[in-house]
Amino acid sequence: MIKKLKIFFSKINMSNITDILADTYGDGTAVILDKGLKYKSLEKDALTYNEIAAIVNKISKALIDNFKVEKGERIIVYKSNEIDFILILFAVMRAGAVAVPLNSLLKEDEVNYIISNCGAKILITDHDSIKNNFKDNSRLPGVEHIIIAGVVDDAFAAEYTGKGFSLLDDMINATHEYAAPVEINMDDPAAIFYTSGTTGEPKGAVLTSRALLSGQKAAALILPFRKSDLAFTALPQAHIMGFASTLVALLNGLPGYFMNDFNSKKTLNIIKRKRITIFIGVPAMYAMMLQRNIEKYDLSSIRIWFSSGDSMNAGHIKTLAGQGAFLRLFGKKIIGSIFISAYGMVELAGAAFLKVHLPGFQPSDNSLGYPLPSTRSKIVDNQGNETPEGEAGELLIKSPGATAGYFNNTEATNNLFAEGWLKTGDMARKGEFKEMFFVDREKDVIKAAGYSIFSAEVEDAILRHPKIASCVVIGIPSAIGGNQPLAVVTIKNEASTTEHEIYFWCKDNIAAYKCPREIKIIHEDEMPYGATMKIKKRELKERFKNEFSFKWMDVLGS
Repeated sequence: MIKKLKIFFSKINMSNITDILADTYGDGTAVILDKGLKYKSLEKDALTYNEIAAIVNKISKALIDNFKVEKGERIIVYKSNEIDFILILFAVMRAGAVAVPLNSLLKEDEVNYIISNCGAKILITDHDSIKNNFKDNSRLPGVEHIIIAGVVDDAFAAEYTGKGFSLLDDMINATHEYAAPVEINMDDPAAIFYTSGTTGEPKGAVLTSRALLSGQKAAALILPFRKSDLAFTALPQAHIMGFASTLVALLNGLPGYFMNDFNSKKTLNIIKRKRITIFIGVPAMYAMMLQRNIEKYDLSSIRIWFSSGDSMNAGHIKTLAGQGAFLRLFGKKIIGSIFISAYGMVELAGAAFLKVHLPGFQPSDNSLGYPLPSTRSKIVDNQGNETPEGEAGELLIKSPGATAGYFNNTEATNNLFAEGWLKTGDMARKGEFKEMFFVDREKDVIKAAGYSIFSAEVEDAILRHPKIASCVVIGIPSAIGGNQPLAVVTIKNEASTTEHEIYFWCKDNIAAYKCPREIKIIHEDEMPYGATMKIKKRELKERFKNEFSFKWMDVLGS
């Protein structure tokens, strides 16, 4: 606790963070790697805080010495989800530049749009990403330097070196001196995290050191971690939840096991083999693990399950909470494992609300919980007036984690705020004890026959069906006007059911006005997950857009 308090009250920012972490935790293990760090001079299967600080210093100094990086300059990091991804982000910020993390799943046009939008002249990538997408640097307009991270073969090096490409491995090898971090203000931009672009072109949320650190420092201080804990994560570090959860672990001195790409079967075996005590994931990861009959795996070491990024099904939480123990005494389970859910978004630099599920105390399915310290919230109607208790409206938040705005997009920035309050785009309501309850994404509310159908509510209801693994409810245009709800589901392994059976189960368990008019069963592999493992509703809407065009039930109004 003393070390956590030292971090909490230190003059830490995103430029000097790795130095302060090294001063605090030294040779303590920071991360254990499922796939080792692969550089000629840096082949590691685990990293201490001192080693992280040394690597970040070398990369930072190489950027300044070789490319004359200036304070405030934007640098894109676009590579596979390996541990050096976050180390490079830290190094960019240490050099006083603004880190722009991009998921390597993004394609050429998407990357080029972001390059143009943020004006980056330096792109840091890796062998696979550049070979698959950008063999010719002329296809990256505006970029003057491309830096290849990781180990590359001699043929690749010979082909690309000297054509605007540089090898990070060589630069690290040539760097031996310590260079102090560039001084930055807490309110200077430190990173730009781009939204997924599900409602138009992606927007770059500008996040300062204050924004990136305030919520994560508070979470590190209040979450019930122990010195003996080992956390697991396979989240993409290019997205805010992955970055923020890694930051919380580092600030807390919590060792982590890092997997590059999530695999449910491998993960369950790692939990058993490594005695993982904290699992950090998103609902899709939990759903995939639950499909594998988790009762067959030894998960007794788990103390805390942590989730964010989407609403978590109550049945899934109950099943998982029975698998471990938060507290044991003389080997006997005293308190079962707990489940912590976080609500947040990229524009809030991570979590804003936390909800804790304890044995014998289960918050409501749609509860967001309570805000982190220094976070304020309110619910407003279409006119901007606060709604009465229990009435749905848009959730607005004030927080030191709030973005400074969208980079190079004044109109979107102005639309994001209302008199200093950040508009989340989420519908919520306030409970009796000032607890907040999620209703739905404003854009996912289905308007049908004069009713407002909240898709999240219907999804939670359908997930109570014992054979359903995942569910998405979408609004599809109807021949009689407006939209009608359609449910797309996947089935648990070894389960057998039909669309007909699920439809009639829904009719028996869900109010008629919001009951899906049709069920579509698809294979797990067909469910379109994005880079953050959220389901892409837009793709499903496109796939099933004609489903209600010529249905007799529409004509009959049934």
